[in-house]
Amino acid sequence: MTDRNTKTIHTVQEVIADTLRRSIVEGEYKPGDRLIQDELAERYGVSRIPVREALRTLSAEGLLTFHRRRGAIVTALSREDLQEVMNIRSVLEGMATRLAAERATPEDLECIREAFHRLEAARDDPALYFQRNSEFHAAILDAARSPRLKEMVMNIRNTVEPVARRYLIVPGRVHVAHSDHETILTVIENRDADAAERAAREHTLHVLAGILHDYVGGEAT
Repeated sequence: MTDRNTKTIHTVQEVIADTLRRSIVEGEYKPGDRLIQDELAERYGVSRIPVREALRTLSAEGLLTFHRRRGAIVTALSREDLQEVMNIRSVLEGMATRLAAERATPEDLECIREAFHRLEAARDDPALYFQRNSEFHAAILDAARSPRLKEMVMNIRNTVEPVARRYLIVPGRVHVAHSDHETILTVIENRDADAAERAAREHTLHVLAGILHDYVGGEAT
């Protein structure tokens, strides 16, 4: 196989992984749903190879679980799993936000501010707010300038995003989340690393508390 063909397969694999990841996060696929390679290959008009690799990518991110007889299944987190993952996320995001406060360039700060303003403009649309929320946190991760830490945080976020998305639908929670985000922006701008880490960890734990309040049988109600 030539380098060109290999690159093409990798590109197709990435497109399929991105599409499936979005479908899982947005709730098109629910916890426990089975993703069948042949059906997906037919849907996307490709061979099974890029589909199989895309499913492996999502499995590594925690979005899918492979079962011996059923194949790839959308992961259903228990309350205990969710609490463990979110506690880990609070530590990692706290570290990333601390680093952003310490390392952000003026250009980084402007990117974070712009992401915050887009977030602010979406407060009346929970679905759009969720998307803008991801962009805001991504801007902070970029400002932290730690590629390995960013990869770890994104993998953790992907694992819980399907549940976290439903958290924001509940009335009043966007307001709470936005207040947290405003605090995070302020402490990063002030270069207060300790406060930045603390604010990010508290924000993640606020989200966890809300999710656990709604959580029944492996899925937020």
